[in-house]
Amino acid sequence: KSSVPWPGNNYIIRSAISGQVLTLIEGQVVLAPPGGKGSIHWACVQTKGWLGFKNTVSGRFLGHGKHGNLICSAGKHQSWENFCVRMTPDGDYILLMTHFERLWHVGTKNDKGKEKLAKIGERMEEAIIWEFIKV
Repeated sequence: KSSVPWPGNNYIIRSAISGQVLTLIEGQVVLAPPGGKGSIHWACVQTKGWLGFKNTVSGRFLGHGKHGNLICSAGKHQSWENFCVRMTPDGDYILLMTHFERLWHVGTKNDKGKEKLAKIGERMEEAIIWEFIKV
């Protein structure tokens, strides 16, 4: 069962379907099996009402780059690192990121033959369903 993401707590952020976890590995944000190399703990913070997730090892914030792919490079929680976390009827969560005046779901997209985590648009069917495991 997922915990409620709340500022001041640390989480492992896991795909409810695949069981893979949001991992920072060699500077890249990927879904990877738990127990491998890479950093999987994310501190939940709040700035101007928006949630943000800071990798506890790198001290950098999860966000998106100019093409919408997820990155973890910002030293401050600013607009490209803002998340809206919405509960699903099953008690899991979807992650949404700002795209101009819209909120886009976080999911995967094909980028040059590789699956990349990214903000992908408004279609909920394509969103990854997440669990937040408090650590």
